[in-house]
Amino acid sequence: MGLTTRPIVESHVLEDGDLVKVIRWIFPGDGHVVTRLTPGEWKIGRFAPSDVVLASDQVSRDHAVLQCDADGRVRILETRGINGVYVNGQKVQQAQLSAGDLLRLGDQIGLVGELPEKLIASLGTSEWTTPQGPTLVAGVELSAVLAAAVRVGRSGLLDGILVEGEPGTGRPAVAFAIHHASSRREDSEGDRATANAEATKPFVSIHCGRLGDGAEEYVFGGRRAPSDRASHYARAHGGTLFLDEIHELPLEAQDRLLDTLETREESRSRRRAGSLDPLVIAGSSQPLGTLAAQGRFRRELWEQIGRLKLAVPPLRERVADIPPIVTRTVDAASPGEKVTVDSKLIEYLCLQKWPGNVRELEGEVRAMLLMRRPGEALGRRHLRGAGGGRRPEAATPPPSSARVAPRRVRLVYVSAPQDDEWRRRLDAHLRPFEHQGLVETWHAERVGAGEDRRAEIERHLTEANVVVVLVSANLLGSDETYGTQVQRALERHRSEGLRVVPVIARQCLWKDTALGRLSPLPTDGTPLEQWDPIDDGLSAVAAGIRAVLQKPRS
Repeated sequence: MGLTTRPIVESHVLEDGDLVKVIRWIFPGDGHVVTRLTPGEWKIGRFAPSDVVLASDQVSRDHAVLQCDADGRVRILETRGINGVYVNGQKVQQAQLSAGDLLRLGDQIGLVGELPEKLIASLGTSEWTTPQGPTLVAGVELSAVLAAAVRVGRSGLLDGILVEGEPGTGRPAVAFAIHHASSRREDSEGDRATANAEATKPFVSIHCGRLGDGAEEYVFGGRRAPSDRASHYARAHGGTLFLDEIHELPLEAQDRLLDTLETREESRSRRRAGSLDPLVIAGSSQPLGTLAAQGRFRRELWEQIGRLKLAVPPLRERVADIPPIVTRTVDAASPGEKVTVDSKLIEYLCLQKWPGNVRELEGEVRAMLLMRRPGEALGRRHLRGAGGGRRPEAATPPPSSARVAPRRVRLVYVSAPQDDEWRRRLDAHLRPFEHQGLVETWHAERVGAGEDRRAEIERHLTEANVVVVLVSANLLGSDETYGTQVQRALERHRSEGLRVVPVIARQCLWKDTALGRLSPLPTDGTPLEQWDPIDDGLSAVAAGIRAVLQKPRS
């Protein structure tokens, strides 16, 4: 009995049972193929009668051999592969394979790992798509989390759910998957909602770190909440309220949320009486149990929302998801054009650490597309270091007569502390420019302990060539940030030709300020918070900043 190679699509549940060592062929194509590594010697080639057939013109007829012994040891040997055998990015003649190793044979990329026996024979899907919501690429690891989330959403048994995961792993998308499942459950009277009613059930997402003063009243209503709109909790009536980064919610608001979850009444609201029943989902990039033990988060609230905790795995633990994330990002950012993605680029991206997870990967891919000429395949030449891993080989330098030393522009961010997340996300989109030597960036978070903060900020503003101002109500209302830092930058803009670029992060009355006389990014002035997806807006801003960087200095 030889090796079996069959289509595998990621199951929604990781079954119990014996683990089998396999190679998952994760690129090209979306339909994952798995090769079980049973004892024996198995030929890999382009055509049958090879035991493992990889139908690609970049794979040779007799490309390589797999040697699998009864103790689970696996070796790969190159035979007549014209395009070579690569293990973890290194060309090899032979190598012993372990779980987590990445293979490239020609343009075919495989991931060595272990899967439960029952999962290998199952069929499912590697993509979760919900109407009016994000498409979430979910392989084996994340599908198990989503399956549990959907079961809970459909049950309607819990008042609170906690979604934990590192920044950029996709907590909001997981929350929306729960919302979509819960919108199909029976209501409290046992009647099935109509399709139209299901489609209109609200999903209200809030980043608790951006609420600022009066967070409790913005969420639940009160005298400081906007007079022309209901509280976030009331707006989520009948649907879902997602409180992301809930650990940044002030303690007073945590108390009120706990009271609300226990009573299911917005008893202190002046705007709306009666019972409100949104499903409350909390998200956090920090371990709430640890914060509760340290007295930095209400223990009773953690016990209430932490009864069901869904841990979203980081991207480095679900490498098989990287190729479909890349291809879908490319397709979404290139409407009307079919962009080919080179397998060597996919190999490189799969070997990176990605501390910013899916968000960082998508930002890097969009930034690479800005470097690409129309009709060009997307490849490693468009990338200058990514994901916190090894930098790619330098492109072949032009003849000395054609070389031009890159202009290194000093770019300084000015933003309110509440907008640090916006600055971090934009910085990820600008990172390729930094790796290219076009720019070096600085922001006030880099001021070390013991330094004179004002003097250090003033020094960097004086040395800056470009100042990017992240505009929001928090910035405009700050005497220190707007009254001092922005005004200093505007003075240099008028007298010394410093380029000041206002980036509209959140809705505010920025046009009535001195910044209103400058050209904003995005160019139509639409705040980044209103873009869907937001990364499209960040890509547009990155393209605009790139144009600024390439302008001759005055």
